[in-house]
Amino acid sequence: MVLANNKSSHELQLRDLMRITKIFKGLEKLPVNFTWANDTIDKLKGRQPFLASMMEGFKMDLEPHELLEVLIIYTAIWEFFNSDRTSTVKPITQRQFELLVSYNAQLIATNNPADRATVSILFNVVIERIGSLPVFQQMEVQKLGMLVVGVKSIIECFQERVLEYS
Repeated sequence: MVLANNKSSHELQLRDLMRITKIFKGLEKLPVNFTWANDTIDKLKGRQPFLASMMEGFKMDLEPHELLEVLIIYTAIWEFFNSDRTSTVKPITQRQFELLVSYNAQLIATNNPADRATVSILFNVVIERIGSLPVFQQMEVQKLGMLVVGVKSIIECFQERVLEYS
């Protein structure tokens, strides 16, 4: 799998944009409710135990209407990486995630625009979704900040795993 980013070819960016758009459209057609949320988390437990436990933890931290939208985002991220049959995505780890969260939070705290990697199309689409849905516009600023850092970190975890095992 070649991950498209700002320095990649236009064709790779377009391919990634079409894939993530298709994934979100597919998720929007599903009956997204708490049964779906529990089933999705259960399915992830065998393939991505850390991601499943993280998503399970959101149940305690988020309001019900926030929870479903956040789970859609994390499910779409997983589906984006899992749907590429040319690569194998090994499970991400809590340590890997915590290191990336620390790094990304530090970037934000210091208002440092420099990043060690370019921003992926996937991240851009997710940020656009976060910025356009009322549930996120009404979310507390701290929750929203944690969501953005968490999403960026999860994407980077998967990118590392794909590159590591390709």
